[in-house]
Amino acid sequence: MVELILGVVAALVLALGVIWIIGACEPVFGIRSDDPAWFVALRGAQAPRLAPGVQVRWSGAADFLLIGGNEPYWSRFYILAGGKADETPIALDVVEDVFVARISMFAPPAFALGMLRAMCKLGILGKPKGDVIRSIDGVEFRKDVMPNNESIAALLTRPPIYSPTMVNFLAYHPEAKYTDGRASRAPPPIGATARLR
Repeated sequence: MVELILGVVAALVLALGVIWIIGACEPVFGIRSDDPAWFVALRGAQAPRLAPGVQVRWSGAADFLLIGGNEPYWSRFYILAGGKADETPIALDVVEDVFVARISMFAPPAFALGMLRAMCKLGILGKPKGDVIRSIDGVEFRKDVMPNNESIAALLTRPPIYSPTMVNFLAYHPEAKYTDGRASRAPPPIGATARLR
């Protein structure tokens, strides 16, 4: 009986180790924790001049809006790292408009990545199946948080090798607002932390 328990424990430890190794081999984008890092949204055609010691770690184009208006306001998005934590990472004299936010970047746990990869290989998780929705007419969601039919069509015209960059800019009310008439507690929660239910 003891041999059976030891065998089960050894098999479990081996399986967990394999999952961890699979996850550790996944390519992960990360920035060293001691490097200052920024997310930058840039408007304008000219590339930014970086401050000394700052490097571009990732960049993506804003080619169209999936949700919202018809024309993208921002031209490119960047993740920058390096330089001085108390200074702006780009020169502001050559940009039309810029949004800069300090960010913290960390790698997800290798075991979690390994579990996701294993679940995909086993068919537990997979690509969505069925027809692609080409029209949101009749879909019961708030229209202001869904892509319109033109945005869906624009996305579907991209070539199969298209690698999208998706950035969500979320705006919150200073204080929570409830449309169902319920009273919020005093003081009311800020919009960013308010719960929908």
